[in-house]
Amino acid sequence: METDALTESYVKPQECGNRTGVEWLALKGNNGEQLKIIAKDKIAFSVWPFSQETLVSSNFTWQLKDAEYYTLNIDLTQAGVGGNDSWSMKARPIEAYRLLDKEYSYGFRIAVE
Repeated sequence: METDALTESYVKPQECGNRTGVEWLALKGNNGEQLKIIAKDKIAFSVWPFSQETLVSSNFTWQLKDAEYYTLNIDLTQAGVGGNDSWSMKARPIEAYRLLDKEYSYGFRIAVE
C-alpha cells in the first residue's frame, strides 16, 4: 500500500491514518532499502508525508506542506475519539474504547534490509 493512502484529508488537519493490531510493517525507500518494524506483541502506527509541527500549525489542508521525509508514529494503542454524546463538553468514548489501565508497555525491533 502506498503511504499516501494511509492519511485522510480532513477539513481541519489532524493526526490520522492510525492502524491498530499490527504485528509488523515495512517501509521501502526510493533507494530500495526497507525499514521493518517487528512488534513484540502488537502495535499501532501511522505515517504521514508531513511533520508534526506542520500538522499542528496548519488550519487548513492546503497549508500542509509535504516534508522531504515521512513521520512514523509507533504506539501501543490510542483511546477512542468520542462516544454516544460527541456534541457535549462531557463527551468521552464509551468504556470499551477508553484507556483505563494505569500502566502500559510495548516493544518492537527495527531492522534495515
